[in-house]
Parts: sequence; C-alpha cells; structure tokens
Amino acid sequence: MDYLASAVEQLADDEEENSLKYGVLHLQAAAEVLLKVRLVEEHWSLIFKNPGLASRESYDRGDFESCTLEGAIERLEKISEIPISEKAKGRIKRLSRHRNQLQHYGARLESSNAVRAVAVDVLDFLVDFIVGWIGPEPDSEEFDDYHNRVDEIRKNLHRVEELVDKRFKRVTKDLTENDFVAPCPACGRISLVLDDIKSAKCRFCHSFWPNAGISPLGALTPEKIEEAENRCRICGRVTFLLDIYSSTWTLGKEVTEYEEITIVDRAEYCLKCNTAINTRYVANQP
Repeated sequence: MDYLASAVEQLADDEEENSLKYGVLHLQAAAEVLLKVRLVEEHWSLIFKNPGLASRESYDRGDFESCTLEGAIERLEKISEIPISEKAKGRIKRLSRHRNQLQHYGARLESSNAVRAVAVDVLDFLVDFIVGWIGPEPDSEEFDDYHNRVDEIRKNLHRVEELVDKRFKRVTKDLTENDFVAPCPACGRISLVLDDIKSAKCRFCHSFWPNAGISPLGALTPEKIEEAENRCRICGRVTFLLDIYSSTWTLGKEVTEYEEITIVDRAEYCLKCNTAINTRYVANQP
C-alpha cells in the first residue's frame, strides 16, 4: 500500500522530471507485492517459483526465489479463480518493461504521455483488486483504516486520470466520424489515426507506425469489402492490421556470436468495436 500511495503521488506530479520514473518503479513494486499477497492468502507456497520445493522455513526467513509477476497472475486466475482482463494483463506487462528499462539499463522512458496512460490503467486495476480481493475482514480493527487509505489513493488517482483525460480531449477534439481511429499499441488510448494506407500516428503519445494499414476499411471498394478475409471475431467487420517491429539478439551457432532477430507483434484492429487480436512471429530467423 505504501508503494501504491507513493506511485499515485508521483504520477500526479507532471512537473518534476523524476516523478514519472519513480512512479513507474513504485507502481511495479506495488503490483508485484499486492498480487502476491493474495496468493499467500490462498497458500504461502504459491509465491515460490517452484511450489513443489517450497519449505515453511525458507518462507519464514524470506530466503527463496519467488514467482514472476506474470506467474502470479496466471496462478491467481487458475488457482484462486480471480478474473483478470486481457487489457489489465497487457498493461501490467508493458509497465514491467518500462520498469526493467529504468531499473536495469538506466534507459529513458518513451513518451511520458504513453507511460502515464499505461500507469493509469494499472492503477485502476490495482485499486479494484485491493478492494475486491484483499484486505482485512469487515469486523477487524484494521478495516476502517485500510479503506480510509484506499479512499485517499482513489482521490490521488483521480488527479492522474484528469491529466490523461484532459490531454486526450485536447488532442482528439478535431477528429470526425470519417477519421479512422483505433487503440494505440503504445498508450492504449483510442487515438491512433490512420493517415493513409501505409501509416498511422497516435495523437495522444505521438507514436508513429510507418507500415500500419494493410487493408483499412475505407480504402476498400464495396466489392472488395465483401471479399476481405480479415474479419473481426466479435462483429464480423473488416479489420486493418498493424505490424510493430522490434529487434532482439540471440546466441548464434558459435557461442561467441550473437545474431539479430526481428520480432513482429501483429495487432488486428476492428474499426467498429475496437477489438484487438494480437499475434507474434519471427520475421527473419538467422
């Protein structure tokens, strides 16, 4: 709760240069601790990386390797039967990447607008999580103090949300129903505008996707729309594809050599209901 309260305060400060950095670090720590607290309520062995090798002595000493944040989410869903939306999981995963960039590489964060937007979604999820799934029983002495603190966190969260909402309204006020707009992969806001069949730019976080539109609905003639195979699984409308390229390095045939592999995250978006279908594949394998 300390980490969560600190994260909200830092993210609400849009003037101090280091506020966003510490907001991300503390929010990631809050997410990991709070999710694992719920696992401990299920059984203390569940926070071990390998529960089959767990010992009470190691747990009491705090001398063990715990599961990852992604592993905690998977166990909460499968063992505790706590539903966690794909959106929440995606945002937590993206927040983890920001945290790793800061913690281990000292890298600068990408667009502060994108990071703050992702953080707001994670904060919103965590506040609902601590109210619905953890915390003291109603008849305990800590109940009132606990929920008073949650209320204070909510108030500060509204300040962060207002920063994001204010910017979103300002940058999208001139969009019309004729613009092709979809959720941005970087910030999650519905502000990614297709400039033409080959590019898209986010009004909110300024991220640019140069190879975006493979088959946007408006670029197809009526007869081609009927023939299009890329259809939304929810509403059946024609979708457009957005390829996001990233590179990584893998050990080559010789142990002293590293070779570059291009990974493509392909997101298929529906312009009607904003359904996103994500896949990943290797573009060039050495």
